[in-house]
Amino acid sequence: MDPYNNDRSFIDNHKNVHLIIELMGYQVTDSETTEFVLDASVELRSAVRQIAINLPDPGPKGEILKACDSFRKQLKSVNINLKDNINQSSWSRE
Repeated sequence: MDPYNNDRSFIDNHKNVHLIIELMGYQVTDSETTEFVLDASVELRSAVRQIAINLPDPGPKGEILKACDSFRKQLKSVNINLKDNINQSSWSRE
């Protein structure tokens, strides 16, 4: 199955986090690895979101922020809450 040709969003399924980790050459054996990937993903999303907020041109801002919100909703579908703060975001499990 090619995850990129699936009708569903690639990150909709939490198993895809494991696939990404394995493609990077790591073994998914404990929650530390998953938490590392979540931390890195949330940090990246936070940086992208902050760049969008600071854009002087409103052109792409809305689309970037919409993509950031979509990512948060996708994490929520696998019981991970993403909270946006002023300069960074954090996550927690439900």
